[in-house]
Amino acid sequence: MSSRVPSRVGSLLFLVILCSLGCAGKAPPVLDRLVRLQPKTPVVIVPGFSGSMILDPHGEKIVWGTAGPLFFPSDGGYALALPLGQQERERQGYEAFDVIRTMRIGPLKVDVYGKLITVLEANGYRLGDLDDPTPDATLFVFPYDWRYNNVAAAADLTEKLLNLQRVRGDSTLRLDLICHSNAARIARYMMKYGNASLEDAESGRARPPAGLHVEKLLLVGTANGGATNGFRNMLQGRSYAPLIGRKITPEVAFSFEAAFETLPAYRDQLFFDASGAALDVDLFDAANWQRYGWSIYAASVESRLRKRARDDLFGDAGTRREHLERGLDRARRLHDVLVRDVPGFPRARYYLVQNAYRKTPDRVLLRRDRKGRWETLFFPQRPLGKGPLFSLASAPGDGHATVASQHWLSPQETAALAHGTLYVPSYHRGIVHHVTTHRAILEYLLE
Repeated sequence: MSSRVPSRVGSLLFLVILCSLGCAGKAPPVLDRLVRLQPKTPVVIVPGFSGSMILDPHGEKIVWGTAGPLFFPSDGGYALALPLGQQERERQGYEAFDVIRTMRIGPLKVDVYGKLITVLEANGYRLGDLDDPTPDATLFVFPYDWRYNNVAAAADLTEKLLNLQRVRGDSTLRLDLICHSNAARIARYMMKYGNASLEDAESGRARPPAGLHVEKLLLVGTANGGATNGFRNMLQGRSYAPLIGRKITPEVAFSFEAAFETLPAYRDQLFFDASGAALDVDLFDAANWQRYGWSIYAASVESRLRKRARDDLFGDAGTRREHLERGLDRARRLHDVLVRDVPGFPRARYYLVQNAYRKTPDRVLLRRDRKGRWETLFFPQRPLGKGPLFSLASAPGDGHATVASQHWLSPQETAALAHGTLYVPSYHRGIVHHVTTHRAILEYLLE
């Protein structure tokens, strides 16, 4: 797909996207051993948040996955917003039909998941369609509507894998999963609870899915315990082209069920004041969002909502509060069941491919401005980019997820780690494109 980019930002755009996503170009690494083995165990790639292409209900327009909506959403992303107040079973009719492989930004070809797919195909895997699988295919992608909650995505993944089991005629489908970013929550939930509801997972009624056995779980650039950066995205909006691209507005991010599940649950004492003292503020208490003017309650957002009058999307004050309470409650509960040990936990091997070399937002400063209004500040905003508060606001990580979040696993999962974490020097979104990551994935699949 292609999109026209204004020439005045062409050179800067080239550098920004090159650093954040990586470019297609070099030949994929090939391991002769893997080619000779002719791999039989299927591999499924599960993309991260916003990594799947989405088609409108009429099948006529790609609303997400091409350069225009991704980097320059003309309406602040309103076309992507989920109407607040819809029931769990009600969907817009949009279809997630593929992972984003590559995009063209003018003359620049940007890799997303295309190179990873090419690497695996070059090493003996045969690409198939998870919606219509054949017994001889050994490589699949799992696109999903990343705006909805991850429990729903895990249920969908479970059903598609069980269908693959039936097509292959296996009594137990043995497979490997490659998960990027948000996909870790989907895969880890599926491995522990299958297609069970969150309520069943909490009550102990759910079990790992019979007939499926994930032998290797490769977690690439994942924030297992959420990310403070996810909180910032909900407050400030989300941009995929820093400095030059337009943002998906905070109210649109607020409408996404899964956005709440990216919030940081891995640490206590998230907030501190201007003196550095810890504050007893619960991120998952809806009252605090209104008290401190976060996201939908920010003055700028409330003003925009009044001007645009999109009650069909964002409802009234009561609808917004109900959506907030539901999203926060579900997110907290999801994190709780993910770090819980479960009966019948499968004998899987976990592999972590992460980054610990970047200063990453960790804790958040809450203070009053000169007019007495609350400010919520993140690293590297002033005064957190340097000085005495620097060490409080940041921690080692990949620029999005801290090391503490990357390793926020249950005791069973920690015991399942095959060996030490591989740290790749790349930003969160770029780890999956790195040649070191590709070589490591091939080696891990051989073990």
